[in-house]
Amino acid sequence: MKHKLPLLLLLLLSLARAEEPLGDEEKHRLLDQARSLKEQAAAIQDAARNRYKEQEAACWKKFLVSDCLDDAKIAHKEEARKANELERQAREIERDVRKREFAMREARRIEDAPRKEAEALERAAKNKAAQEETQRRLEEKQKGAGGR
Repeated sequence: MKHKLPLLLLLLLSLARAEEPLGDEEKHRLLDQARSLKEQAAAIQDAARNRYKEQEAACWKKFLVSDCLDDAKIAHKEEARKANELERQAREIERDVRKREFAMREARRIEDAPRKEAEALERAAKNKAAQEETQRRLEEKQKGAGGR
């Protein structure tokens, strides 16, 4: 539990600042940390799987096979639990990165909304003026054709 406390503290701090802007350097650092945690988890899983196979083979040479197999399963489950915890922490970091990126995109979208709305109104006004000009020319053309 002692070695999990710093990781848990880091995770809680990252959640507390989930709304802070995320720079490229920090994003890469966090994603590297998550990747490292996943690699550690995979290494623990592989080691646990190999150790279990070795223990299982050794158990069949003992007198109390069932007890030995049960102990090996318990040890394997405990190691798998540690690996799962590391994977969970990695997913939490990745989720935090995605959440912060989304918050940044949303803030930019909200910030750009008035400008985009003004541009849309300007385009609509230009389109309306062009349509009115086209209509006026059409009417003039029809008047000119009707006078002949």
